[in-house]
Amino acid sequence: MMQFWTSRTPRERLLIIAAAAIVGLLLLSTSVVRPLRAAHLEVKTKLLETSSTLELVDQAVLSVRAEAKARPRSTDAELRTGLVELARRRGIEISRLQTREDGNIVLQIEAAPAPLIFAWLMETEQRFKAKPVRANISEDGAGTVRASVEFESGQP
Repeated sequence: MMQFWTSRTPRERLLIIAAAAIVGLLLLSTSVVRPLRAAHLEVKTKLLETSSTLELVDQAVLSVRAEAKARPRSTDAELRTGLVELARRRGIEISRLQTREDGNIVLQIEAAPAPLIFAWLMETEQRFKAKPVRANISEDGAGTVRASVEFESGQP
């Protein structure tokens, strides 16, 4: 190999070096630059899609919040009745209902599937603007959960 190189004229050596540099640049472009450009374009496209989705979600959240603020809050009696009625319709049995000294309403549920409880909680927020102040949900080992949920008083 060394003999091949030394037997070449300086002009031929320069041409071989130039050809090797061109092949190296071509390999670099094919194996590194083009994949990076493609990945960059893909990420840019996903960013635009995600940004537009986020904008739609933000608008929906603002709309739901405005709608919730426009709805009047329930009184304590309406809230208690509504909470129990919604639970009954969802197949959840309330084992204990109590009103605390501060006016908050506490409901005890002995055994119910967790998805039913979470769906019930979402519906109470939508219908009565009733958000739990405290909740304790624990598995009872039979595929159901026990729950104690405290709601803030319906009085403003």
